[in-house]
Amino acid sequence: VEVMNEDGTMARLPQLQTIAAKFGLKIISIKDLIEYRLQLDSLIEE
Repeated sequence: VEVMNEDGTMARLPQLQTIAAKFGLKIISIKDLIEYRLQLDSLIEE
């Protein structure tokens, strides 16, 4: 899913921050997601 500006261009961080604030959403980075998964997911099946 991509968030687009009204002119058809892809929304960048400043526009995404505005949208997130308007709808009460949080923004995370890929780095944040990787760190979260490494802390909470088991990488080895037993």
